[in-house]
Amino acid sequence: MSRSGTVVRIGRKVATVLLSRGPRGEPESLFRCALGGRLFGRAGARPAGTTAVVGDEVLVEEIGPGGRPSSRPGKSGGRITEVLPRKNALRRAVGPPERREMRVFAANLDRCYIVSAFVEPPYRTGFLDRSLVVAYDAGVTPVLVFNKLDLASREDLAALDQDLAPYRALELEVHRTSTRSGAGLDPLRASVAGGRAVLFGHSGVGKTELLAALGVPGRRSGGLDRRGRGRHTTTAAELIRLPGGGEIVDTPGIRALGLDGLTEARIRAAHPDVAAYAGDCRFPDCSHRTEPDCAVQAAVAAGKADPVRYETLNRLAGEAAGLIEAADSTPVESAREARKQTLAASPE
Repeated sequence: MSRSGTVVRIGRKVATVLLSRGPRGEPESLFRCALGGRLFGRAGARPAGTTAVVGDEVLVEEIGPGGRPSSRPGKSGGRITEVLPRKNALRRAVGPPERREMRVFAANLDRCYIVSAFVEPPYRTGFLDRSLVVAYDAGVTPVLVFNKLDLASREDLAALDQDLAPYRALELEVHRTSTRSGAGLDPLRASVAGGRAVLFGHSGVGKTELLAALGVPGRRSGGLDRRGRGRHTTTAAELIRLPGGGEIVDTPGIRALGLDGLTEARIRAAHPDVAAYAGDCRFPDCSHRTEPDCAVQAAVAAGKADPVRYETLNRLAGEAAGLIEAADSTPVESAREARKQTLAASPE
């Protein structure tokens, strides 16, 4: 007999599923499902729909030796027989450049908490731009979290306000937090209490400490390596129920965030603050670069759309179109200088 449940963890060979309450009052329980080996047979012969990610709603059945349905419930392993339709899914590029592919890493989300740090390591606006594209493309509401507030100077806080100015039209929810002083944690707890969210960010920005501050036990930071980069503490995505309500998908830290696989049109759509003016362009497939009667360019010239966001759109869309070489996240210092240059070059 099949039971429904939610995938809460994916390992190398095993998926852990939290089974829902059964029709005869069976309590919730964790169930381990093999992802490979003889239970599924050859890779090409696996049942359709058995590729699951954390957050997926699935149907599972217990199986006995040789992959046959079990006649002794509770005494065997199991398998996922069906992945139910997703309302959304977050994807990012994985693998070396010559074999890059977009891969789903979390599903059925309400919000994506993009976590950065003021320092150690410093936040990168290029990474923020790419993370926003990933969230908007998936139809997930992005939320910005800037951690390690206790290490920030007044100049850092003023600079952050300046760096966030181009995103004002997006009306993003923003949190400034410190797990050492406790600053900003109560509003963050209230924010995550409803629905399902994912923590998304570079290694070393403090996602592990934030989870501990939200009441998740057994969390320990990996700190920074000798090059100032975060060490991976989380090695696999995991869905965690929070004591104060809500669910969080904790993900391994990200070294670089590629957008391989996203088309130029999808990247334009994932800039809703700029794309809001695209409906008035002369051409429906306007790239907003060189076409005449481009409403987006007109909005930038009139001061309605932010010129920095327009330049970001052109850069990322240009990568997707193969017009410029893809680059890693832009350091925040470079982004501030680019903003000054862009504003200086903009028409009055």
